[in-house]
Amino acid sequence: MRIARRLHLGERTDLMPRQESGGNFPYDATMRRGWVDADTAHICIGQGEVSMTPLQIAILTAAIANGGKVLWPRLVERIESADPTSGDPPIIYPPRPPRTISPSTRAASNSRAR
Repeated sequence: MRIARRLHLGERTDLMPRQESGGNFPYDATMRRGWVDADTAHICIGQGEVSMTPLQIAILTAAIANGGKVLWPRLVERIESADPTSGDPPIIYPPRPPRTISPSTRAASNSRAR
């Protein structure tokens, strides 16, 4: 479950506030309530209590592709006023807290995929 947390599974990306579901990924509280081996098997193949948005899957795939670095999705870096004399400051999006997948975890995942 540590890897799931590092990949932000089941969390909102906040790319589109109030328009996005965080999805669902079973963490500690769920696992303490009657979790059985079959539940683990279902999670491994993306079934059971797992639901994620296409954007969350894209973030997961990008993290694997770029060596384990989990990036904050964004469509633009910032929004500026069309009127440069308006005095409105640009809206700048903060970076997502850095999380990475350890090299040993990536190596283990790569060896199992073969």
